Amino acid sequence: MKNFWHIIKLIFILLLLVVGLHFVLRPLSPSDVKSDIYSIKFLAGYDKLYQIQGTRLDCEPTGNVLTAHCTTVFEDRLLEIEVRYQDNHRTTAKSCSIKYAGEPVICTPSWDYEHRSPSVIIWENLGVSVERFAQLRQQNPLLYWYEQRFIQIAYALSGVLAVIAIIWSWIKFPANRVLPASNFQNFYRGWQSNHILLHGLYSLSCGILTFVTMYFFLMSDLLLLGFID
Repeated sequence: MKNFWHIIKLIFILLLLVVGLHFVLRPLSPSDVKSDIYSIKFLAGYDKLYQIQGTRLDCEPTGNVLTAHCTTVFEDRLLEIEVRYQDNHRTTAKSCSIKYAGEPVICTPSWDYEHRSPSVIIWENLGVSVERFAQLRQQNPLLYWYEQRFIQIAYALSGVLAVIAIIWSWIKFPANRVLPASNFQNFYRGWQSNHILLHGLYSLSCGILTFVTMYFFLMSDLLLLGFID
């Protein structure tokens, strides 16, 4: 019975870790954006120089469900964005227009897998240097990670915690406490008390359980936050 509660406690601790990580990452995640426009992206070819999240946009009612008008301040100048949607669902934009410091800027409507609202792409640097864009990206570096990187980190973190669980189970629960009380305890008692292999298998099973549980929790949370699809 003690071993059963040990496993329940282990799962509960892992769940608390993921919940804590969720609240740390949420302000930086796509799911935190409630704006009618998900993001404004500055692209140079296929490279994303910078991304303004919808959380930084101030959107005003236009009186037209097919239009969204938002503003923000970028590098001390006013950036105005207008998006025209294809339908009332407001998930796909058919056109856009942008003004930066009162001057028109060429833009392209786009979409993202991580959010239902459309995005807008700017193909100009608006006079901002590459070095300055690099500094701006440090405000939220997670926006520039590829999905595979999140998966690799989830895999590595689950592996590290699995190794810790193996070591902890080996130290915390000696071999003579591995098996729970049962009708077969007397049969195994003499063999179990000094059997290192059985002890190792128990510790290994705790590690495997930790890895599978943590990896599942992390991937589910990353999916919920919009970092992966």
